[in-house]
Amino acid sequence: MARVKRRECGKGVLIDHGGGWQTQYCHLRQGSLRVQKDEKVKRGQALGTIGLSGKAEFPHLHLSVRCRGAVVDPFLGARVKAGCGVTGRPLWQPALLAELAYRPSGVLASGFGDQVPSLKQVIAGRHRHDRLDRTPATWCSG
Repeated sequence: MARVKRRECGKGVLIDHGGGWQTQYCHLRQGSLRVQKDEKVKRGQALGTIGLSGKAEFPHLHLSVRCRGAVVDPFLGARVKAGCGVTGRPLWQPALLAELAYRPSGVLASGFGDQVPSLKQVIAGRHRHDRLDRTPATWCSG
């Protein structure tokens, strides 16, 4: 994607926490940044809105945590290059860590239809058809 060369992050924010710690937030929505360069931010302050700027295929927030330039996994507290099995202390506050716990998921349903159903329709079972239109849509929901 030549248009984002060296701008893979898209619209983003880099916060220097001091002591060599930095967090970077990428792929924010165009025009949504709520902070300015060199502004001091407070814990919990909104930085912007999730988007798909830069090298992104779907709206999401890309979070990077670094200590003295080394990438750190905020869930393990260990440097990424430390390898498997290395444990540390999570960087999240306990209450937030519980909210961020992994929830296994999978494909709820998939199929063909004359239109892509909403998640609500899939859950309610209203996505099934006895016959198809000549121009079906393929979909997968999960």
